[in-house]
Amino acid sequence: MKQLRYLQTIEVDKSTLIKQSNGLKTSVYTKVSDYLIQVQELTDEISASIYGADVNRMYRISSPRYVLEDFLSGKVNSTDDNVSLYTVVLNGQRYKIRVVRKHWVDIELIGPVQKASI
Repeated sequence: MKQLRYLQTIEVDKSTLIKQSNGLKTSVYTKVSDYLIQVQELTDEISASIYGADVNRMYRISSPRYVLEDFLSGKVNSTDDNVSLYTVVLNGQRYKIRVVRKHWVDIELIGPVQKASI
């Protein structure tokens, strides 16, 4: 059960690679949907032994009624629409999805959200 006061809104984006005129490939993110989630820091010894030093840049998120987890679990074994193409934007930072489980998702910090300037 999630308490409403602990819920935060995140944005789930899908990345597509676009080749520029100079030959470089850049990722362009398109918004998929917004979700309400609860954030938990990974502080247990098991997570620390699995992720090592990366545990400092990671969070465990879960959504009410596990809506986000259901959406992402269908993308885990897919080859065309894989979970590795999706990112999470939380508090102005972009996170990649590391692990999808039935009741939670582990995410790892990539960096700040880059805004495109035209």
